[in-house]
Amino acid sequence: MAITLFYFIAFFSNVLLAPASFTTLGITVTIGTFGLLALVVLILFLF
Repeated sequence: MAITLFYFIAFFSNVLLAPASFTTLGITVTIGTFGLLALVVLILFLF
């Protein structure tokens, strides 16, 4: 379920950031990286 949610967020971000600038893209990639790390930590705590 978490993987599906992650891919949904990634797909939605790609659609949303299609007309965006590179600065916004960089900020989103940074936030996405921290989100991915948080997801990994959450999975480690669940299992």
